Amino acid sequence: MTLRRAEVQETYALLAWPAPAAGAAEAAAIDAAAVVLGNGESSRLVAETRRKEQVVSDIQAHCDTLRHGGTVMVSARTTAGQTAAAVAAVLAQVRRLADAPVSAEELARAKAILESDLVYRRETVQGQAHALGACATLFGDLAREREYYAALAALTPEAVRSACARWLDPARASVSLELPRAEVDVPKARSIKAAVAEALKPAATPGRAGVRPRCASDGIETVTLACGLRLLARVEPAVPVAAGWLIWPGGLRREPAALAGANSVIAALLTRGNARTGGEALSRAIDGMAAGLDGFAGRNSLGLHFECLSRHFPAVLGHALDCATTPKFAADELEEERRVALQDLAAEVDDPGAVASRGLNALLYGEHPFSRPGRGTPAGLRALTPAKLRGLWRRDYPIGQAVLALAGDIDVAAAAAQVEAALREAGLGDRLSEGPGAPKKFAAPTGPREREIFQDREQAHIALGWPGIAVGDEREPTLDVLSAVLGGQTGRLFTALREVQGLVYEVSMSSVEGLDAGHVAIHASTSQDKLPKAMAAIAAEVERAVREPPSTAEVERAKAWLVGQFELGQQRRSRMASLLALSEVYGLPRARSRTRSAWRR
Repeated sequence: MTLRRAEVQETYALLAWPAPAAGAAEAAAIDAAAVVLGNGESSRLVAETRRKEQVVSDIQAHCDTLRHGGTVMVSARTTAGQTAAAVAAVLAQVRRLADAPVSAEELARAKAILESDLVYRRETVQGQAHALGACATLFGDLAREREYYAALAALTPEAVRSACARWLDPARASVSLELPRAEVDVPKARSIKAAVAEALKPAATPGRAGVRPRCASDGIETVTLACGLRLLARVEPAVPVAAGWLIWPGGLRREPAALAGANSVIAALLTRGNARTGGEALSRAIDGMAAGLDGFAGRNSLGLHFECLSRHFPAVLGHALDCATTPKFAADELEEERRVALQDLAAEVDDPGAVASRGLNALLYGEHPFSRPGRGTPAGLRALTPAKLRGLWRRDYPIGQAVLALAGDIDVAAAAAQVEAALREAGLGDRLSEGPGAPKKFAAPTGPREREIFQDREQAHIALGWPGIAVGDEREPTLDVLSAVLGGQTGRLFTALREVQGLVYEVSMSSVEGLDAGHVAIHASTSQDKLPKAMAAIAAEVERAVREPPSTAEVERAKAWLVGQFELGQQRRSRMASLLALSEVYGLPRARSRTRSAWRR
């Protein structure tokens, strides 16, 4: 900030921010923001600071966009006594651009003003010559001008807000003041300077201090908002793709038996209408951006996940936040989802493998919710009403208990500011919550249990299981390796039962971990006449695994396959975000989301 006393009658104030270079991705957005801010009598600065607050006598804003960078400038005239108030008023309007999207009317006016330039200068040969020279100077390529106007035409209010959050931070402002010497002595000048410096500090709004991300040594940027929501981000700008997972602990383990299926229905209806957008309109908006936005419900968690091109990230994040904060759970949408769920449950009888798995879960988990199918039960689904869904949502999934993990080509500070503004608008910005009570405890089976389900089918399906381990157990990598040694495509079970003895069509082994408990399972399909031999062969391989350790070659092959699968998954931004979110929700080390080095040990 510079301040000087001069032989002038009024205070002359100039505030400036760095801006994108000509042709940069956000150049059009900042140009539009400058028009909304201070171009013409209907601009915000004129309407608010000159007419309403009456702290300036003249004010305007514009953006000078040049080949290697630009500048957003606000110039104003005011009295000596109103200098600090004028600067504070200007900064309030600049912050407003970053906190909330401009209106559709304001954006349409800005686009019309910027696009009219192109039309008017074509009217004369002098104008055309000037345009050609300016374009060649600014862009270095005459074709780039068309790209700029295409970007301008595609601008959305949220894109303007996001660009302003990135570029127009008060902390980055340069301020120059020229004060009337006759009215301002040196002590008063110092007082004005101190007041302006105070106005340049971040606004003291609820939760604002938490908006600035902290970057840990592992490269994960983190923000905890006032309501308790934890935002984590892994910036990967190599590809213009972004993804996010908004996750709550809960899911099947927290579902009441009388409303079995509620979490599955909640997850499906989160994207079928909210206070701002109806289900069909939301689907069209997401499809129109070639993006994805879906709810999900699992054994241990529930939430939303999305993936999009990075230029659409603010808009898609906005839709996800609307779904999370103001879901409707409309009666007609519930009826449709219930119809589909009941049909899915009825059709499950046609899948012997699914029937066998459901029977295994019932034997292993008893009264614990993990014994029930995730889709629910007919009785539970029929008992659901919109009011009951809303009650479960309020009780089990307060926003302060959620984790939002982002990955990809994103601006973390802008995303955090957008989340904070959305929660404040929904009345949730400061609402701390304790979350629901603890779920039912798991009691492991004390002895062998067996169940036979008879169906008139040619095939027979085997689901054989043992109580396993909980999420985060240090033995997880060991069980993963053991499952790969026994159940992989080159594993012992596949080789012995299918390749050598020809007893099964398929066979696999898996370890499933949950927050309360887990299980290890072997699944196989065979013909009815080979069922006894297949069971005996599986038992023999299990006994062999208990009796003798796998060879070094088997272990190394299993580890190589697991590490390879993990690293292939890490190519996807959505996978990065999901692992980061789940690790945080489950209270696991964040390093788990980036590497499974335990497999290598």
